[in-house]
Amino acid sequence: MILIGLYKEFFLNYDYINTNGIAFEFLSENIFTLKIYIMKRIIFGILLLFSVSTKLVAQESTKYWFYPAQNVYFSDVTGNYWFYDESIVEWVEASRLPSWLTMTDADTRYEINYKGPKVWKDNKQHKIKYKVKKDGTIKQKNE
Repeated sequence: MILIGLYKEFFLNYDYINTNGIAFEFLSENIFTLKIYIMKRIIFGILLLFSVSTKLVAQESTKYWFYPAQNVYFSDVTGNYWFYDESIVEWVEASRLPSWLTMTDADTRYEINYKGPKVWKDNKQHKIKYKVKKDGTIKQKNE
């Protein structure tokens, strides 16, 4: 049915060719136009599939550990820390923490699943959710 529709659309002026008793409508100058039309549809389909698969890959999240008392993130995947350095007013990624930031195994940490490499972009929400009280204890807000 689709081919019949294409033939009707592109073969308005036609030559008559009879092969094995079957009549075909055919216009040699419209073959090129038909090929371009089909090629555009194929390219569009490939691009559509590629964009869908790219979005599915981009939606995978990475696990980070958030230490609210120190306001530090740690990635098991890279082995790097993210911390806010007030002296240069920006977030820094490093394999070791600076001497002014101390952490122990006893420090409370929370698992954060984040889509992308810059987990600190949601730091404001993380600080609200895992609020550090004045006495040093951490109060977790439920979602």
